[in-house]
Amino acid sequence: MIITEQPDPRIKEMFRKSIFSKKFLLKEKQSGNIIKLKNKTWFIDRQAFTNTQEWLQIRNYFLENGFYFEEYSDYIELLKQYIQTIDRDTTEEYAI
Repeated sequence: MIITEQPDPRIKEMFRKSIFSKKFLLKEKQSGNIIKLKNKTWFIDRQAFTNTQEWLQIRNYFLENGFYFEEYSDYIELLKQYIQTIDRDTTEEYAI
């Protein structure tokens, strides 16, 4: 799940069904429905959170509740993290 406010058109094309807004994230957290999404890998655009306190609340919530997330600040970084996550998951599957 990619959380961003202004996805790059190339990213939007590649990850069409995986992009959600910060508003969606906050709404799901507030309603408690976010726990149903705990098994997802979250890529969070740090620039979507201009308020540091708001970001720290989300970050702490994810850490305290065992969510797997990566924060990124540009799309190249997002792609690198996405590839590393897929590679790590694939490696773990074959190791079992």
